[in-house]
Amino acid sequence: MAVADSLYAGEQYFEAGIFCERVLFEQQQPDVTTKAILLEINCYKNQEQFDKAARFIAAAQTRAVSDTLQKALYTELTTCYYLAGDFDNCIAAADRAAVLYGNTGGTRWMNLLKLLSLNEQQRWQEAAVLYRQQVPGDTLTDYYAHIPHLKNEDKASWLATFIPGAGHFYAGNTLEGITSILLQGAGVYYGVTSWLNGYYISALLAGGGVAGAFHLGGVKRASELVKIYNRKKTYEFNQQVKQSVISRW
Repeated sequence: MAVADSLYAGEQYFEAGIFCERVLFEQQQPDVTTKAILLEINCYKNQEQFDKAARFIAAAQTRAVSDTLQKALYTELTTCYYLAGDFDNCIAAADRAAVLYGNTGGTRWMNLLKLLSLNEQQRWQEAAVLYRQQVPGDTLTDYYAHIPHLKNEDKASWLATFIPGAGHFYAGNTLEGITSILLQGAGVYYGVTSWLNGYYISALLAGGGVAGAFHLGGVKRASELVKIYNRKKTYEFNQQVKQSVISRW
């Protein structure tokens, strides 16, 4: 493990992970394999390869010989699933850990990640129940009494389809809405003036092509802007919930 530790200290995470794999292949001593497993997990996390880390942890659970290591692996697994955006598996892992270990220190962190995952999936009622279990008492701030007002991607696309710029305005981006109107309007103007002056091919290919391209792009962009808006609102809400829960630990 000395080589892997040295590489990890030098921020050579990929190489350190390779040496951890070698240790796991060659070693049978529980303390050495435990250290190698945890170090390899950190190597994946430092490379922000959270999906690979989750798959590795799931496989490593079969080699965990102690309850302490198993619990640590559940904590890491839930964390990596959440960071990878795999909210269904994050919730499932937290539920399994709760059955195995009850309401202990480690499972409190996993329950928090489950709570944040439920918020990400807009499962507000389930999240509210879990939140009130985590922070019981009359003095808590019940954020779930005022859940975030998220916008509809399909509505943004529909608006942008029939009214240029409207989807962008709906998503809260006035500047891009005005830009979309101007770009599509320029294409239409060029097409109409070219047609009136007898340049029919230019009108269809240039004017129509420009207007059509910006129109389709505007529809897609409106939907993407709503996604960005919703992610921002959910993130802000999650930060409030997280701070509220952690402050009561």
